[in-house]
Amino acid sequence: MTKQMLPLIAGATMLLAGAAAGADTLVVGNKGENTVSFIDLVNGREVARAPFGPAPHEVALAPDGRRVAVVAYGGEAIALFDVASRALLTTIPLPQGARPHGIVWHANGRIYASAEGIDAMVVIERPEAGPDAKVTTISTRPAGTAPRAGSHMVVVDAGATRAWTANLRSGSVTLIDLTTGQPLREAMTGGGTEGIALSPDGRSLWVTARDTGQLMQLDPDSLAVRRRVAVGKVPLRVILSPDGRHAVTSNYGDGTISVVRTANARLVQTLQVPGGSASELVTLLFSANGKRLYAALTRTNRVAEFSFPDGRLIGQLAAGVQGDGLAIAPVQTRANPKP
Repeated sequence: MTKQMLPLIAGATMLLAGAAAGADTLVVGNKGENTVSFIDLVNGREVARAPFGPAPHEVALAPDGRRVAVVAYGGEAIALFDVASRALLTTIPLPQGARPHGIVWHANGRIYASAEGIDAMVVIERPEAGPDAKVTTISTRPAGTAPRAGSHMVVVDAGATRAWTANLRSGSVTLIDLTTGQPLREAMTGGGTEGIALSPDGRSLWVTARDTGQLMQLDPDSLAVRRRVAVGKVPLRVILSPDGRHAVTSNYGDGTISVVRTANARLVQTLQVPGGSASELVTLLFSANGKRLYAALTRTNRVAEFSFPDGRLIGQLAAGVQGDGLAIAPVQTRANPKP
C-alpha cells in the first residue's frame, strides 16, 4: 500500500502529531520547491517541511547522527539542520558560482562537497560555525587541463587523505590528495560520468557513465578500469550496500535499479520502480543495516522503499516537489527521548 503524505503549509516548518517515538528519519532535499522534508520511517508520514534553497539537493548526515547538511545546488551555500527539531541551524556560504552538489560529512567533522560550477571541491572545517567556518577550495582539474570538469559527485576515504570526484562534463574521474590540496590525476571514464562510490575497504572505486550505460570498477590509485558491466539505461548514481557485497545503480533512462555483485561485477538483479522511466529515478540510499533500499522518484514526488536483497517493493513515501537527495538520521536524534 502506498504511504500517503499528510497536508502541510507551504513555505513553513510544520510538526505533525502522531510521529512515532522510536523512528528513524528520512531527510529529502526537494529541489523543485526549495524545501527539505523530514519523514518518519515507522509510519511513513512526513512530519515537517522546512524552506531552503535554491534547489536543495544532496544531503549528508553528521557523524553524531543529529544534524544533516543540505546543498543549494542552484546557488552558493550549504545549510545545516537539526533533525530532532527540524530547525535550520546555520548556513555556510561558498565561493561565487560554486553550485555545490555531492557532499560528504566525514567522521573527522569536516564537510567535503563538489563545486560543479567552478570545477572544484570545497573542504569545510568547523561547519557548525556557519559563516565563520573555514572553507578551502581545491581544483578538480589537474594542471594544464581546460575548464570543463563539472565535478558532480565526491567520495572521501576513511582517513580523509584522498578524495575522488565524478566529473559530469568531462566524462572523467579526478583523484585528489587532501594532504596537499592538489589533484593528482584524471582518467577518462565515459560521457556523463556521474555516480561514484568507494568500497568499504577502500580498495575499489565504482563509477557510472550515463552515455555508455556502464558501471565500472576502478583501481582507486591508478584509476585504471578493472571491470565493466552493462546496467540499465542512463545510470546516474551508484551506491554500495553497507556490507560491500552489492553495487546498485539508479537508471534514469528506463526506471530500473541494477544490482551488481561486487565480487565478480555480475548483474544479479533488476528492480523496476513505480512509474518506470516517467518517474525520473535519481538518488539511491541504503538503510544502515542494508535491509532497506530507498529510491527518489523526482517526477512523482515520491521515495520508493524496497526490502533488500529480495527487491520487494514495500511502498512509496510522499515528499515535496522533485525530492532527490536522501539521508537517514537514526532514532536517537528524536527530540526528548524517554529515559
